[in-house]
Amino acid sequence: MASEALSIPIDIPWLRLAWSRDMLDRGDFARPPKWRSSLTAYVYPVPLAETEEDYPNDRIVYVKLSATITGWVAREELPVRGDLPASIDELQGDFWDKIDVLDWIDEYQPCLTAILQVSILPRPLEDSPEENYPHFIDFEPKKRELYEAVTDTKEVLSGSANKVATQKGSTTTNSTEDHWNVGANVSIPLPGGAALGFGGGGGSVSRNTTENVDLTTTDASTERRETQGRSTQLSQMYQLLNGYHPGTNRAVFAIFARPNAATEAIQLNNNLINGIRRLEGVQDIFLVASMPRSVPGICVHAQIETSHKGEAAEQTSDEFPDPLVVTRRIVRGCGEFVEDQLRVVAAPPTEPLPPRPVPPGQPPRFPTPIVGEAVVDVRRRFGGQAPADYAAANRKQRVHAADQLNLAQAEIRRKVLSMHAAGQYAPRDFLHTATFRTLASAAGKRSRIHVDELVKLDYVTKDDAVALRRLNIRDVGDLFSYGANKPDVPAVVLRARERLLDAVVAATGVAPMKGDRIGTAG
Repeated sequence: MASEALSIPIDIPWLRLAWSRDMLDRGDFARPPKWRSSLTAYVYPVPLAETEEDYPNDRIVYVKLSATITGWVAREELPVRGDLPASIDELQGDFWDKIDVLDWIDEYQPCLTAILQVSILPRPLEDSPEENYPHFIDFEPKKRELYEAVTDTKEVLSGSANKVATQKGSTTTNSTEDHWNVGANVSIPLPGGAALGFGGGGGSVSRNTTENVDLTTTDASTERRETQGRSTQLSQMYQLLNGYHPGTNRAVFAIFARPNAATEAIQLNNNLINGIRRLEGVQDIFLVASMPRSVPGICVHAQIETSHKGEAAEQTSDEFPDPLVVTRRIVRGCGEFVEDQLRVVAAPPTEPLPPRPVPPGQPPRFPTPIVGEAVVDVRRRFGGQAPADYAAANRKQRVHAADQLNLAQAEIRRKVLSMHAAGQYAPRDFLHTATFRTLASAAGKRSRIHVDELVKLDYVTKDDAVALRRLNIRDVGDLFSYGANKPDVPAVVLRARERLLDAVVAATGVAPMKGDRIGTAG
């Protein structure tokens, strides 16, 4: 360690341990989705000789988690219409034809919140005592917050010290100047127009100038050698962030979009164009882990949960509410220590959902697990309009619009944190979510397949068909449009809808996960 004390700082040579393998571009026509969040975990074990004095019995490992946070598009989670089996019936094909042309599935759903989690485990995990578990000594960043200090009179109070030192040298100059001048003029008239005058004046100038100079010369290269050992580059987003649980083997980072903080109406002209603030970009997390040297290997597990809500849905009718969908991405990687090096070994599967059925010869398609759903009604805050349209039409209400957007962000943040903490929503394919069933219901309102045809296809019984006709329901469109303005919907209508929606999902061949629970959370 002493020989390395004054070595030149070097960049950390990162080793990629885990990454989102479904984002690999294999060079064929079916490229990975563009709008899908991804994760990569890098590690670097510090050479044992460099930590021999400070950590004689432990090993220090650096971990860097790089998260790409993007929006989400439902189209990328749905099977391609041409990939559906040729054996699907008339109703299934009609539904998927109408789902395929819905605007919502092509709409970019921006990310509004993100929760990152990373844990480091000993390998092998079986029979490992708690003392062998690694723990994070420190991580960065820990917190990013936004403060706004404004008073009713639009004044900002700040204070500063009389003396400020910013570098190694400083200059202070004190100067005082006193100046005074007094005088008198007296004029006495004399006979014949003459006058006798007296005058006087006086002045004094006193200046006292003091200048103190303190200069320090340093060798920047030597200073870096004494204070820095290794360096790396981190990409940071200008967003709010809170880190949790240092000292354990798990760290959690909650990332939220910054609110609309400007209170002047003139400053809100551009802030309200895109509605609720988006959270998108690359976020790097740097962590320092410690573990006993006796541990033969480690595994790193990382996951990111992102929430998405479409902006176009704010302008749609009541046939489709404002859905908030929470997705999850997971990566895992393991390695074994070989002296000072880490050798990557086989890792467990990176996603909890199996690949979707695809025709022979096509690459596997991995769906993004959905881990939460909720409804966030933003339209009610703006009279059914999009926030940007509301702000443009009501120029005097832009401050009110910004306040309402902040309240909407707070509502979304509360729902997302509730979903994450409760854990009552089992991960599932998008096809088995309440959001997709609502989407399919909106497509069903456009179908004109007659009730008699549903009887032939064995989706409704003859008795149910008679009951539906008594309710003036003649086709599928009437079935899904019935009850829009009525408090109670007959059981026969609900039963028929569920059968048709089940048939739409069954056409894809994607079975629900074991123990799957359909519902909403938050």
